Amino acid sequence: MLAIPGNLNNLKTAFKYYFLYGTNNRTRIILNKILAVFWLSENDTKSVHGGTCAFSDPEYLKNQFSYKRHKNSDTYSLGVLFWDLSSGVPPYKNIELADIVQKVISGERETPIDGIPIDFMKLYHDAWNNDPNLRPNIAEIRHKLNNIQIAPVYHSNQNINADVSSIGLAELLEDNSNDAVLLRNRGIAYNKLGRYDEALVYLTNSLKIEPENTFVLKIRAGVYMLLCRFEEAIADFNHFLKIIPNDAEVLGFRDAAYRMIGRYDEALADSNRLLAINPDDAVSLSGSYDESQESPLELTLRCRGSTYYEMGRYEESLSDFNKALKIRPNSEFALLGRGKTYRKMNRYEESLVDLNKLLEIKPNDSFSLQERGITYRMMKKYEESLDDLHESLKINQYNSFALGECGA
Repeated sequence: MLAIPGNLNNLKTAFKYYFLYGTNNRTRIILNKILAVFWLSENDTKSVHGGTCAFSDPEYLKNQFSYKRHKNSDTYSLGVLFWDLSSGVPPYKNIELADIVQKVISGERETPIDGIPIDFMKLYHDAWNNDPNLRPNIAEIRHKLNNIQIAPVYHSNQNINADVSSIGLAELLEDNSNDAVLLRNRGIAYNKLGRYDEALVYLTNSLKIEPENTFVLKIRAGVYMLLCRFEEAIADFNHFLKIIPNDAEVLGFRDAAYRMIGRYDEALADSNRLLAINPDDAVSLSGSYDESQESPLELTLRCRGSTYYEMGRYEESLSDFNKALKIRPNSEFALLGRGKTYRKMNRYEESLVDLNKLLEIKPNDSFSLQERGITYRMMKKYEESLDDLHESLKINQYNSFALGECGA
């Protein structure tokens, strides 16, 4: 059966990765393998160790001597662990052990956290059901995880009412399905609440009435981006750009969407198009620049540099990052990009210079420490590498890449 203490870190890492990076096939494979490991063990002796009563099947806690735990007991533990992952705090924190046992047995569970996907909330509620026979099995859990939707998200009644009041959503709920402006405003309101599925319904209905409304097209594309539905976002950006061909903001968004799904040639075309629209931007490459302002030219150059990097065109990537850093010498993204590019080119000393500078700007950045740790490893400076990777994990224990580099 499930032994929480020995495996908790790996499972936490996997599910943190899942919610950070979405439900792509690679993530699903990782999750399914980890879940399978949990259900392979036949050890029935270590479900409860000290404070892990919070994770234990209430039926077991009622009678620890005679109740034989089974896979449904593991499902209960997994449900509590899912809540733990969504909240970032241990269940029943700062409550005495005897009181925890009583709460679990009586059916008192932790409350959902605002902003958690409702699909995920329903999953852990089903998993920690007091009746073992009503809990989902591992196949059902896998299926639900694979099909989980990021939106809509849960809000407590108090918070949702406050949000509704602040944006006047109640006034928008009058029945007038043929009013494009009202439908648009409903969509915008739901978008502000993080209720993206509902936002899409209203924005789509508004566009059925006014299909050429570029304002609504841009908003709906933004909602699709938030939901990681990049193909649909690109379709809206394409429609927008047929109406307003040289809108720099939308070209930049489409560039980003293309990169997110690995369509680098098209991303590159958009970056080049952006640079052609206004090649000099507001700042000449030979001029000075106010660090408090973000330059669109610098942004475009580092985005194109990132695209070249993903395409393995490192000389061109380096050229763009150099230009971006000439405009804005302390650009964190450009320093990171150039540092990684130097490393790909086996120019480790130069990579280290950029990553050192980046860590002077952001001393406690987990990702930057991870990248410098990798560079040190490539330089065969293994002690320095491990120091950086361990420090990265102190800041972000869910950094699965750093865990892998450390051999955890």
